Amino acid sequence: MQINIETKFNIGQEVYIIQKARSKEPCAACNGEGHIIVDGNRFSCDKCFGTGRLHGKRKIYQLAGKNTITNIKVYNYLLNTGGHHNEPKTVVKYGFADRSDYTDRKLFATQEEAETRCNELNKEAQDEHKN
Repeated sequence: MQINIETKFNIGQEVYIIQKARSKEPCAACNGEGHIIVDGNRFSCDKCFGTGRLHGKRKIYQLAGKNTITNIKVYNYLLNTGGHHNEPKTVVKYGFADRSDYTDRKLFATQEEAETRCNELNKEAQDEHKN
């Protein structure tokens, strides 16, 4: 059997990854500075541990970083759609040196594309939350 499939990205290509994670918000205790000053002395903020940011309660889509694709895996399987019907399904996963892998739904060629998609997904989630 021979399988030929066109992929969105190539091995060795750098891509931008998005994922859903808790939002990071400025620390209210230190106003996002990471430190506080008491009597002229500077101390690391004990609320945010000097980072100036705290994790929020809700998860949002955000840019997780940039990485280089090291492998591409193609999965072919039959999806049982109920009854006697099986639908052939193909999933392409792009792998990285840290052993993580993602479908092309979370990978983008440019930072701008990734940020735009995060904004779209977060707006959709916000609109659903309102209804």
